[in-house]
Amino acid sequence: MSDDVFDVAGKTIFWGIVIFVVSIIIIAFTIMISSYKDRITGVPGELKADLISQRFTNTADCFAYQDPVTKRTHAGVIDLSKFNDEQMAHCYKTPEEEGFRTFNFGLHLVDTGQETKTNNYFQVKTYRFTKEVMVWDGSEMKKDVLEIFVQESLTRLPT
Repeated sequence: MSDDVFDVAGKTIFWGIVIFVVSIIIIAFTIMISSYKDRITGVPGELKADLISQRFTNTADCFAYQDPVTKRTHAGVIDLSKFNDEQMAHCYKTPEEEGFRTFNFGLHLVDTGQETKTNNYFQVKTYRFTKEVMVWDGSEMKKDVLEIFVQESLTRLPT
């Protein structure tokens, strides 16, 4: 056989190996860039929970006091008549079957002693926030501290 046949076979094997190695390098580089992007742009769970929990004290649909005459919502002022499980279900409700896989909250007013929680909150505390708030009890404004306990994404229902 001539050297040309061996030369063609050698080049074919060489280029096959080069294409395989270059493909592996490209795939590895793509995976590295993707994981780096996720690391840089990922939002920490604590920040997500804090942003979601802002609704409890800042919107009239939750617990914020709304003046009946002017309809002005007072952010940071909790209406004690709204601070219950029924209003919490209206404000923030997770699906019954899968809701334990997302954020759930337990709220506690320290001085007043009242508590409320979301429908899938199982006392598994991941984060804890405290906020100084004012509480409107129907006749007067009082200073209080709101403790917000966050349960983040359980893998299964607690037993």
